[in-house]
Amino acid sequence: MEQWSIQKSAMQILSDGMHELLRQPYRRLDSMMSPMPGNYLISLDKKGMYAGESLDIAHRLEQQSKPKTSTFYKNYLKQFGFEAKSITDFKVQTIHTKLGRKELEEFCIVNIPTPLNKLQLDKKIKVVLEDMGTWNDIQDNSSIIIEAGIQEVLSSPRQKWDFTHVPNEGGIYLIYYNNELIYIGETSCISERIKTHSGQTYFSAFRRNCGTILLNFTLKEKNGKKRYFTEEEDSQIDSFLKQCTIVPFPVSIGRGELEERLIKEFSPLLNKKGV
Repeated sequence: MEQWSIQKSAMQILSDGMHELLRQPYRRLDSMMSPMPGNYLISLDKKGMYAGESLDIAHRLEQQSKPKTSTFYKNYLKQFGFEAKSITDFKVQTIHTKLGRKELEEFCIVNIPTPLNKLQLDKKIKVVLEDMGTWNDIQDNSSIIIEAGIQEVLSSPRQKWDFTHVPNEGGIYLIYYNNELIYIGETSCISERIKTHSGQTYFSAFRRNCGTILLNFTLKEKNGKKRYFTEEEDSQIDSFLKQCTIVPFPVSIGRGELEERLIKEFSPLLNKKGV
């Protein structure tokens, strides 16, 4: 699909997105906003400190504006302690993002850079390009681009469950069992995510859903965390995964939105929240 070819220009588009975000006016963290998917940059004295994204940035910034629920401010207090300024001294810039929320967040963390983001994504390339003004055009055509991505991923070949032969880059992945699509995920590194699903149940919601939904296991509690199965049950999950096939699909921009659209369209059995 021709529209999906924007993947080749992802770095330019993301750089333009960062320029667009930096052009936005500064506003109070608790200022009223309409619910919308987007990106935000929290700054102190006009210096970028924390980059974020959300399907609903109005709700996310409401959380960020309160010391008890603010991720960035807790990180800030750990670094500056008694010298810390009030949370009301911070300002925010926002943009409405229809395509590329997750990648733009990662791009800003690395290229601004933002010291209060714990995850610095050292594997990401540091590059800021001259603003070519591509960002808004991409956002205006986001639905067409996502549809093209859906057609691409659904026509991609499946392969056996094996984390050593999947791309070491960001994207989405589809998991099938007996030709039924049972799970769709997104990640900044496909190979690492499949490796996680192949390992400890504690770190994998997919494994936990496999056990509880498909195999009727009951999660065991350790140290206050209900995220474990017995060794025998974990072994049975490993055997189940060997019968699954996967479609690893690298995405340079738009993996979050592509995952969301696919989950909405197919409602895979194991895409459940809160497990």
